[in-house]
Amino acid sequence: MACLIESLSAGPRFFFESLWHLLRAINPFAVAALFLASFGQYSWRQRNAMARTACWVALGLLATFALWGRPIMDVLGIGIPSLRVACGFALAVVSFRFLCSGDDADGGETSSVPLFTKKRPNMAVVPLAIPLIAGPGPLVTAIEQFHSSFGLFHQIAVLSAIAVAVMLVYVCLFVASLLCSALSLTLRKLFFRIGGLLLFAVAIQQVLLGLREVEPIAHLFAP
Repeated sequence: MACLIESLSAGPRFFFESLWHLLRAINPFAVAALFLASFGQYSWRQRNAMARTACWVALGLLATFALWGRPIMDVLGIGIPSLRVACGFALAVVSFRFLCSGDDADGGETSSVPLFTKKRPNMAVVPLAIPLIAGPGPLVTAIEQFHSSFGLFHQIAVLSAIAVAVMLVYVCLFVASLLCSALSLTLRKLFFRIGGLLLFAVAIQQVLLGLREVEPIAHLFAP
């Protein structure tokens, strides 16, 4: 009984701790900045449909990794450091294309980011849901928080934190969609570059964190 009461009392604290780590990993403002800059040419209904689809996919992916990510990785022989480095490089490639993309001759949308075109109906899934929302940091964070939990109540707290984090991301995307019609093309391009820079920094941080956890080279990062 004492253990049950202790688990219940620690549940809210573990929830907010997990939520904080997830929001730091997702970086909703960077995702919203890229969403605002990249989907401005679409209608209000299309932008909201993309945001909803992306958040549902991200929610399912984060919950799946939290529940079964560690067993699957153990079967495949993949460690958390390897996942951090691999996903970090993938996110770095995507964000670098955002950061260094050029413009069309007419000053319109960016031309060297082919992921954002009306010919790609699945772009709400890739790259908006993966890897912008459910990127390397959030996936690793979901796994670590779930498997550092103690008991059913802590696990429920982690899954609830994932749901709330994705809901807050949707709120940021909703606000960004509202701003799309109010901002000029120049400001949208500025947000595009800022979002790309922030996500590139997150990607590099994930790679460095993964390298620090690899035993043969961990001593290189020791103080």
